[in-house]
Parts: sequence; structure tokens; C-alpha cells
Amino acid sequence: MGNVFIRRNSQETMEKEMTLQKSVLQEYELELELVKRHVLDLFWEYDRMSSAGQKSLNKLAKLVEVPTEMEIQKDWKQYMADTA
Repeated sequence: MGNVFIRRNSQETMEKEMTLQKSVLQEYELELELVKRHVLDLFWEYDRMSSAGQKSLNKLAKLVEVPTEMEIQKDWKQYMADTA
């Protein structure tokens, strides 16, 4: 006869693993929000950055799904046109 493996507490083990995964996901989401805030803060310095720095910032903005400088300017112009 071959080896027989008996699973003990499989439901409990699965629940613990799911809880751990949820915790890790929540931590990741919090860190991502922090990164997004820092990327947005960097746009205050956009005019003082080199062109390479501006390109890098726009790439970062796209990666973390925040508006790029061009999108911000477009939205601002639309807002000004709508309120005029």
C-alpha cells in the first residue's frame, strides 16, 4: 500500500491563509495610495524639473494611475472654459 496523506484542519488552514492574503493586499493598497500622493506632490515641482525628470514623473503617474501634467492642464483648461 502507498502512503496516505490525511489533511487536518484544512478549512482552518485555508481561512488563515485567506486572512493573511487579505492583510497583505490591504497593506499593498495603503502603500500604493502613499506612492500616489507622493507622485501628485511632485507635480508641484514640475516646472523646475529637467525635461528628463518631467518625462520620468509622467511615466510614474501613468504607472500608478494618477493624472499626468498634460491631463491636469487639459482638465484645468476645460474647467476654466466651463466657468467663464
